[in-house]
Amino acid sequence: MNRRTFLRRMVLGSTGVLVLKGSTSARSYQANEKLNVALVGVGGRGEWFVDTIPKMENVVALCDVDDRKLAGTFQRWERQSKAMATSPHDWQRGTADVYKRVLENRPRTFRDFREMLDRMKEIDAVIVATPTTAMRSYRPQPSGPASTFSVRSP
Repeated sequence: MNRRTFLRRMVLGSTGVLVLKGSTSARSYQANEKLNVALVGVGGRGEWFVDTIPKMENVVALCDVDDRKLAGTFQRWERQSKAMATSPHDWQRGTADVYKRVLENRPRTFRDFREMLDRMKEIDAVIVATPTTAMRSYRPQPSGPASTFSVRSP
């Protein structure tokens, strides 16, 4: 899957996507280079992204107001990695390797997405899987690192 297909699917989903200008622009990436993605909201609706995005892109940050959800994300990756490592199917063993790699390069965790965006300049895209009311307080600066902002809701 290439970058354009990935972004198109994310925008068409019921989440918000934030493409940041402050880091290397997502538009200038080479076709085979992975984006550095942050996930905001890792419980409930966000669990699908927790399972899926590491298979496609680099997860560099996680953000959730509930520390238990953040801890649960790492536990989920550990469980899935162990369960899939002994699978007879190549694709599942490959997924186990992906989760091991994510755990080795442990994404930074945050409780406030604004702090995450201020501190993590290497983020290329943010996938938001929270109620839209949680993101209403964010007002991107016209020339700031998060000046392109889109929220989709169900």
